[in-house]
Amino acid sequence: MLLKGLRCPVCKGSLVIATALLRCAPCGREFGVVDGVPDFFISESDEDAIDDPNKTWLDPEIVEARDTYYGLCACQLKGMAFCMQEIAKRTRAGCRVLEIGMGTGHFTRWLAEVAEPGTVIYAFDFSWPIIEKAKANAGGLPGVVLFRANARGKLPFEDANFDFVLLRLAPLGPHGVPNV
Repeated sequence: MLLKGLRCPVCKGSLVIATALLRCAPCGREFGVVDGVPDFFISESDEDAIDDPNKTWLDPEIVEARDTYYGLCACQLKGMAFCMQEIAKRTRAGCRVLEIGMGTGHFTRWLAEVAEPGTVIYAFDFSWPIIEKAKANAGGLPGVVLFRANARGKLPFEDANFDFVLLRLAPLGPHGVPNV
């Protein structure tokens, strides 16, 4: 796990590794680490945190279908191929990419494969079944950091911290991802 660049989403303080969790040095808030994936999803009990359309991504059968579909065609989607080629041309060592709503990790893997060495890709989703697929598809690749977070909530980074922000299928607007 690459802690460099991750901060407490609440106070933006530095994080230290403790047994099976990350602890914010300044405020003391603790964030679990589940099977190697930091969990920064803060508003789990908030009724608005996961709306009805997004609850579908908690269903393991839906996640399996999505993983199968993208596994068969991700690199053949012309618009995404162009996007990946253009981003790859602009990456360099030290480049930081944020992928909001990584899904099953096929695009994360693809970007990691085409980006210049030294590029760091921070990719997140809110669904544990989705994250498990992303770990199988992109986890462990050099420069890929997977974590769990709420795109509508506070993220574990300082502001203005990325060279690229990717948002493919997560909704925008008043009930979607706020200004990114």
